[in-house]
Amino acid sequence: MTMPSPDPVNGAGNGAANGATGTAPGIELAAVLLRAVRFESQLDLGAPVSAPPQVAVTAGYQQEPLANGAFAVVLVLRAVGRAGETPLFTAGIEQTAVVKTAGLAAGEAADWVAARAPARLYPYARQALEDLLGNSQFTGFRLGVSCPPLVPVAAGDAAAAG
Repeated sequence: MTMPSPDPVNGAGNGAANGATGTAPGIELAAVLLRAVRFESQLDLGAPVSAPPQVAVTAGYQQEPLANGAFAVVLVLRAVGRAGETPLFTAGIEQTAVVKTAGLAAGEAADWVAARAPARLYPYARQALEDLLGNSQFTGFRLGVSCPPLVPVAAGDAAAAG
């Protein structure tokens, strides 16, 4: 008999291994929203840009428990573009979601969400940031497929991020 291989994002297929019965453990993005977008250019409007900028992207993450075992999560991407030492722009995206869990004990849910939700939200935030920069004077910019390492975002700081 072959066993399904575990899904690294949702954990499907390994419910029996962690003592859960019935439903394989996993998360679901119940609602995904783009909460905030910020862009500040240090160049004059319409100033020519000779090449795609060098961009450093950082990511922050915050989660709060909601009723019924769900979580409110925020993934914040911050980008700083430069041409050599010259700053060109700063940009920020806040992607939010309501994350539901299944097949997890109450004590495990927060850790599962923290380990998996950023990777599930990153494609939405990445696309929003690429669109933001692509619609500016800084074209030709593409982010990596994987989410940058996360830094914690303190409660209340997410709205000021970016």
